[in-house]
Amino acid sequence: MDSAVDSFRVETEVDLVGSEGGVGSNFSISGRGFGEREAIEVRFGPEELPCGDRSNSNGRATLSCQVPALSAGIYRVIVNEFNAGTFTIESTFSVRPAKGPPGTTVRLAGTGFEPGGRVQVTIGGNTLPPVFADSGGAVGSQLQIPNISGGPQVLSATGANGSGGQASFEITPTLTAAPTEGTPGDVLRVTGTAFRANETGITVRFGGTEVASGVVADGRGFWQTSITIPQTTAGNHTISASGSGTTNAPVQQVSVGTSVGVTSDGGPPGTEVTFQGSG
Repeated sequence: MDSAVDSFRVETEVDLVGSEGGVGSNFSISGRGFGEREAIEVRFGPEELPCGDRSNSNGRATLSCQVPALSAGIYRVIVNEFNAGTFTIESTFSVRPAKGPPGTTVRLAGTGFEPGGRVQVTIGGNTLPPVFADSGGAVGSQLQIPNISGGPQVLSATGANGSGGQASFEITPTLTAAPTEGTPGDVLRVTGTAFRANETGITVRFGGTEVASGVVADGRGFWQTSITIPQTTAGNHTISASGSGTTNAPVQQVSVGTSVGVTSDGGPPGTEVTFQGSG
């Protein structure tokens, strides 16, 4: 009896597990139909990745890879000569710290921008000085928060290749007084920054005593008013302020000293005088 031996060829198949992410994120590749212990190379767009390995004795392979430092976009992943599919690199963008008053220096971190490209940064509609991505498309720069109104803001970065990202930043208010020491009856100038834009109903208190009311901030959340130190004891006291939208302004400490005056129309030795004091 004649016998026949059927032969067949196992098709090689490769698949991506994960198809989008930022630079440095992980993805994996699974494949079958390779030769026994076959060397496997992985190309991600123009880059050869170091995650290549060899298949096992059954011609299977599972590779753990990392997204290379390329600008945002869609890239083809090739395993040996086989197409594994496409991977989309997304831009990443973050800011630290995530809150602070105007003048705060923040550090920007981002990936996926055009290598060496200009990155425009804005916050609350205000344009900040541009920063530039490095040769790998990463951004690591410092900027200063401008004088703008307080509250939650969006810090945006836009690259030359259309890549970009957003991060939240909370502008916190400040409160200052000048001078920071005096005696009852002295006048102090109190200044608030980064209150809400055009905020109304701002009230200033010295300790628990209201010393100014009805103050209105401008479009940047800036305001000033004069107060008089009320009759109080000597020592350290606090000035606070709040408005229709701002309740978290830090207090300003002032030092109140003792004031002593002499009441007399003059006279010879032995004339009786009256001392008046406060604080």
